[in-house]
Amino acid sequence: MIRRWNMIRRWNMICHLRWVSRPGTLPSHSYLISDFHWVPRPGSAEGGDSGADSSAAARAVLSGAVARVVFKNAVAALPERLGFRVRFLAVLREFSFDGVEALRDQVYDSVRQDFAQTEEGWDVLARRHVGGSGAAAAAAAGTDGGPAAAFDPAAHKRACEVYGSALKAVPTAKMYELYGTYLGEVLQELTESIQHEPELQTAGEPHAGVTKEERTAQLVDVAAQLFSCLQAAHSAKCTTPQSYITWADWAEQTGMGSMAAKALRAGCERFPESVPLWRRRLQLERAQAQAGSSSSNATSSSGQKLLASLFAALQATRAEADGATELWAMAAEELTPGSVEFGRLAQELATACARVAKNAPRGGLGGVAAAMVDKARWVVRVRRNRCELAYRARAGAGPG
Repeated sequence: MIRRWNMIRRWNMICHLRWVSRPGTLPSHSYLISDFHWVPRPGSAEGGDSGADSSAAARAVLSGAVARVVFKNAVAALPERLGFRVRFLAVLREFSFDGVEALRDQVYDSVRQDFAQTEEGWDVLARRHVGGSGAAAAAAAGTDGGPAAAFDPAAHKRACEVYGSALKAVPTAKMYELYGTYLGEVLQELTESIQHEPELQTAGEPHAGVTKEERTAQLVDVAAQLFSCLQAAHSAKCTTPQSYITWADWAEQTGMGSMAAKALRAGCERFPESVPLWRRRLQLERAQAQAGSSSSNATSSSGQKLLASLFAALQATRAEADGATELWAMAAEELTPGSVEFGRLAQELATACARVAKNAPRGGLGGVAAAMVDKARWVVRVRRNRCELAYRARAGAGPG
């Protein structure tokens, strides 16, 4: 009896805190908590002769009847708020009474019925199989999304099947992004498990769990799913600049540098004014150029490709866009003072400054211009010093 009383009190406190502690979440809180009745502790003075009432209330809580009433009333008041249902699922995760699974099914069925045309709703339905509710829905609900279960191939397969249905029902860039986010999280989990789980055995050794080879095979399969998802999004023109950055990040992390470069080129073609895309592309191409090669021709080719990309980025993006200054600074850093390209950059910088500057240039593009001037002055000083040394050498030699 004491145990049932504690459970009722805990449920009452949790539900009360979930909703009453969020002022403005609901137009009225009274009807939500009106179905919760204080259950006096058995044997206490409060209880009196209400043992029968306490038992009835306990049975109502333990069977989930009270929770179903709360859920029904809240959904009627807030039919368009997915966040409430996500919070309710978070509450249910803390209980294990007999009716909790049926109530959980009821909540998911309501999500399927009322949010079949929203990306976040499908994300919640898919992640049901693997634990958690997804970052987007969790953010809307003000929760942490719940604990993610350890990787289970069967559960992962069911989640992917739901995401597949979602892409047919809501084929949007956001839906592709949510699916890609899920796959990226799984990839990260598998990568960390391979790196940090000492209990993973190698093939042929006696073991009771998953081997490193099996975990690596799972990682390869999920990576293929992610790249397939991103390729499908690209083909369907349902991408964002971040889609290509994610594509490149994972391709590079899995050792596929050519795929990363290809993805970023495709992204810059699709979103030519995106500064983050160009920045990520230039960072990759600069790293590839610095890596060098045993072939001097290959090194020269990489350098020329980087220069071409630098000028393409400056021409495609707006000089006043957020982060554009970094692209100009990268160009100034890469180019050799006195070269044709350096002179071309100076001309384009002067044009950009004249177009966007309202006062004397300082900071931003003005800072880039100052850096280029300092760099050019350094070259002039070096050349002058060399000339002076050569003149003194000739003068010291005397007539020959």
